[in-house]
Amino acid sequence: MLESDDYKFFMVGELPREYWRTYSTLARSVLMRVARAIAVIGGARLEIYVETPYFGRGKRLLGREVLNRLVLVLDGASGQCCIAKPET
Repeated sequence: MLESDDYKFFMVGELPREYWRTYSTLARSVLMRVARAIAVIGGARLEIYVETPYFGRGKRLLGREVLNRLVLVLDGASGQCCIAKPET
């Protein structure tokens, strides 16, 4: 998820409205604008979707679709995150 201002860069790849996603929260449903993008993370080139709320500002969050394709080491004590090489 991106903040609305950051999403503007990706609007050229925005999907038609019928492909936008809706997420349910405890308070309400949230309609998300969706665009295709390429992310280069740790030397890996990933085709991803970027999203921002149709109403509201949004936040910078990395979603499960991306996280599930990476091997990450999270060190909460030192506040660091490292991308590890997958075992072969």
